[in-house]
Amino acid sequence: MDMDTVLTVIQMLFFIAMIVLSVYLIISLNKITSSVKTIENEVADVSNSLTPLLAEVSEVVKDVGVLSENIKNDYAKAEPVINDLIEKGKDLSNVVGKVKDVLTGVTKSVFPVVTGVTTALKFLKK
Repeated sequence: MDMDTVLTVIQMLFFIAMIVLSVYLIISLNKITSSVKTIENEVADVSNSLTPLLAEVSEVVKDVGVLSENIKNDYAKAEPVINDLIEKGKDLSNVVGKVKDVLTGVTKSVFPVVTGVTTALKFLKK
């Protein structure tokens, strides 16, 4: 074999390898394109599913804002009443304490009187 024949065979092998690699590249690109299209379709489906969900979430957030504002208003109305009840409770506690002190004093005063009257009645009965 001479050098020209060897070079021709090498060139043929090189071109065959190039053709095989080109076919493999085309097949790979087709698979990649198919995968990308599938992913693109799935992303579109997810996007279409999320749009109504986001609208619902937006409505829920608005409703929560309204509820929060209503609670703030109700608390603002109830706070003075609650504070007034607390003050009235403290005043009532003070009054009960004073009544207890007075009753204790009266009891201490009445007990000797009752004892004296009882003793007097016993003495008179004899």
